[in-house]
Amino acid sequence: MEPWVHGELAVLTLVFQGLIFLVMQQKNLVIQKLLRGQAHISELRRRTIIGLEHENAELKAMLRAHEAQLIQLSRRIDVSESSS
Repeated sequence: MEPWVHGELAVLTLVFQGLIFLVMQQKNLVIQKLLRGQAHISELRRRTIIGLEHENAELKAMLRAHEAQLIQLSRRIDVSESSS
């Protein structure tokens, strides 16, 4: 083999290794972005669940209050009907 072929192979090897390094760097950056995105989605889900649980508790309290009002109205109606 000619000596210049060894030099070209060495240069090509370095270029190839450099490209592999760049690809791996980009891959790592993409993985980091995906992980940050997943963490962000998880946090949004957590906040949504907490918000829905809070809203659910408020709705249940309102329902119980309305049920109590209905019971009171029913008793009033029964009392007024029995006194008539």
